[in-house]
Amino acid sequence: MSVSLRRLHTRLLLAICIPLILVSTTLLPVLHVHMESRLDSLHTEADALLKVGQEALTRDINESLNYALAIAEMPALRRYLAAQDNSSISAQPYSLSDLSQLSTFLNTLISHNPRYTKLVLIDNHGSEVLRAPKSIQTGHRVNGNHHAYTDYFKEASSLQPRDLYISPPGRNLQFELMGSDVIPVVNVSTPVFDAMGERRGVVLLSLNWDYLTSALRQAMLLDQDANAILIDAQGRWLLDEGIPPLNTTSFGSDFAALSPLYWQAMQQRNTGHTKVDGQLLRFQTEDIRTQRYRSLAGTVFSENAYYPWKLGVTLPLPTWRSLIEEETTVLWFLLLTYGVAVAFGIFWVLSSQRQRQLRRAAQRHAHEVSDLYENAPCGYHSLDATGRVIKMNRTELAWLGYTDEEVIGHITISRIDHARNP
Repeated sequence: MSVSLRRLHTRLLLAICIPLILVSTTLLPVLHVHMESRLDSLHTEADALLKVGQEALTRDINESLNYALAIAEMPALRRYLAAQDNSSISAQPYSLSDLSQLSTFLNTLISHNPRYTKLVLIDNHGSEVLRAPKSIQTGHRVNGNHHAYTDYFKEASSLQPRDLYISPPGRNLQFELMGSDVIPVVNVSTPVFDAMGERRGVVLLSLNWDYLTSALRQAMLLDQDANAILIDAQGRWLLDEGIPPLNTTSFGSDFAALSPLYWQAMQQRNTGHTKVDGQLLRFQTEDIRTQRYRSLAGTVFSENAYYPWKLGVTLPLPTWRSLIEEETTVLWFLLLTYGVAVAFGIFWVLSSQRQRQLRRAAQRHAHEVSDLYENAPCGYHSLDATGRVIKMNRTELAWLGYTDEEVIGHITISRIDHARNP
């Protein structure tokens, strides 16, 4: 490869690289601003999703607690529990027809409310006296129909009117069969007092946790790239479904061990934003025992070790690639800008190369003409307006016997003629 060809290749390479560098240097600040704007929008979206999720969780917990309180204050239910303190129910004013009506009413109430799986009425001794619906079993922790050793009975038995106890969802996991599905349940219990203020027993409502958490995700209107997070203070996963990207499996799984980066980020603060593993994580602390959840309830009790919860949402962070893929206009603008810059650079190199070739050809032609003038077989000279010699070729100088210094600008045409014809 000749030197000139190598130089051309080098110039072409520079003509491509330099415009790309210059255009990139100019466009990078613009793209950076665009990226920052996209991140700001992502933060706003995460804040909005989390707010909707918090409101949905608050509403559902409030409604669940209020429902339990309303049932506990039903006069028919109070009278039925009071009747259990006597030796024979048949000897009490509470008739079998009243019992049938109460049982039918409670069965209808529970069967038509997907928020609950069952209602159990328990006397002061921990014995079950009524269940709705009858087909739903309590679980392996209950021996027959005796609830005396369960956390929900022992805790509720010491509460005041309108107080409630909630079994921590991540502790002593309980599941029930609903149709063909096995679903997790969370127990809510509250004491029952008669009109005279005497303690008569406990009402147990089992919350369909699958229904509540599904309602939470639906309220947040999460797209396929966004995910909701709900964990307790022990790092247990409290949603009905896991999130494969976060290595979670199902309700009750050990989120802290499966996703340590997320767990550590959420443990450091009560609320905030953070970036974890290519995701924007927005979270805040939620405690169902706090004032804003109480509504009609007096005090909400549970086990301190499992609270507060962390409610969060994750959204994928934008990348340069995703940003360009989303903004096709930006992509075409970049391609057009780079194309024009490279084309201009290549055109400039080729044009410069052509000009250099023309100059070299002109120089060669001028050299040839000059050589022909100087070494012509006859003499040539040029004169100015006064007849003084300003140029003379070598042939004529040799004929006359002069040098350039003696002739140029010193002698006239008349002297030359005299020298030729003495």
